[in-house]
Amino acid sequence: MTIATTDIIALRPTPDDIRAAVSYAIKSGDPYTYNRMGKDAWRRVARIARGKVNETMIRRHAASMGIASEEQQKSYRDHDDFDFTFAATRGRVEADVKTFHVLTHFLSAPRQPFSLDELLCGVNSLSKDWHRFFPMLIPQDYKEHKEVYVFGVSVEAGLDSTAKSALPYPWSAFPDTEVEAFLVDPAAIAARERSATNLDVTLTWPALGGGGATVFEAGAGARQQPLNLKDAGAWSRNDLSSFLAIQVDDEARRRLWKQKAALSLTATEGATSITSSYPDARFREVFPRQDYVLYLIGWIGRDDFERTAQPIAKGSSCYFYPPKQSASDKHQPGTKTANRYVLPGNLNPIAKLMEA
Repeated sequence: MTIATTDIIALRPTPDDIRAAVSYAIKSGDPYTYNRMGKDAWRRVARIARGKVNETMIRRHAASMGIASEEQQKSYRDHDDFDFTFAATRGRVEADVKTFHVLTHFLSAPRQPFSLDELLCGVNSLSKDWHRFFPMLIPQDYKEHKEVYVFGVSVEAGLDSTAKSALPYPWSAFPDTEVEAFLVDPAAIAARERSATNLDVTLTWPALGGGGATVFEAGAGARQQPLNLKDAGAWSRNDLSSFLAIQVDDEARRRLWKQKAALSLTATEGATSITSSYPDARFREVFPRQDYVLYLIGWIGRDDFERTAQPIAKGSSCYFYPPKQSASDKHQPGTKTANRYVLPGNLNPIAKLMEA
């Protein structure tokens, strides 16, 4: 079976989807998510937030099709893969959702802005036109195969500083320097909770005209506490098991930059005491305020994938994983592992997922 552009489903998150995903990502991202990609805290949190938003939208769309999916109730501290198990016509089916991400503001020639017509253009790995090659990839050394693969592409529009964020505090900073590591180390957190010892944390700030929040764990639970940053002030707690993030709104972030100012964090545990500065450069947005779309492309059963998929080597170039095009490129070129792939046009329509 093949698909057409009209078979592809475009999903956009609600503000509540974004707020819930970012809240979850900040709680779990720094201390409790395995850093398999070697990313800093901001990138890990951003990746988790996008994954959670995608999961929420996929489950909601599946429900709108009459497909009930199982959702495990897990703590934010637990390992949390997206387990998409649903009731198909033939019974319980376990699916693996593979999503590729496109950042429009990082595209450069010959890559063009993402389009569904190009997605289905049919260019394969034998073509020199790597920028028109859209493989639906599964790593060759993949060990956790499910019965069905579902493929999607999430696309962030170009940067738009005039867009309004869905988040009350869009800018987050994380204690990710070497001297701050004890604030988010999971072993240290567990030891504090076992021994009923705590961190003593104080945050001070100049007049920033806006608002913000701290995110921390106390009493084995994560909490967010709003801060009034309009005037100079301080916040202090002596009962924390971890300190996870500082958040600020657009006005406070703007004033940090304009005034070349900073918040100051002091954390003490026993004989250890550190003071860290949080200027504007440490604050990053963990979810885009511009348009974000998840395209659900289609699905394929594992048996059909094994029968029809073609191999491509590690480092192969495609639209999702471009080659290094200049000496200033910092990214790792091409695919990160050896893969097998099918083309998007050879998937089954999402509308027929019940038949998986």
